[in-house]
Amino acid sequence: FAISSGVASEERAKSSLAKLAGLKLAPGYKDVSTAADSSSANISPNTNGFLLAAALDANNTAIAKYLLDNLWAAMINDK
Repeated sequence: FAISSGVASEERAKSSLAKLAGLKLAPGYKDVSTAADSSSANISPNTNGFLLAAALDANNTAIAKYLLDNLWAAMINDK
């Protein structure tokens, strides 16, 4: 929310988005960082939707493309 609302500085936005690697799962990103493993993690289209907006606002096309290609493509294809 800090990124998409414009509150986060460019440096903070880049730093926050860089930490997403630790939350990445096959179709998207975990909605909490405290999940011990992928079997106890949730992937929320709602949370990832806000993340998509933040990635686009921060010009991070790699994260945006990953979400569009994996999370939303899987929902469209019902996989």
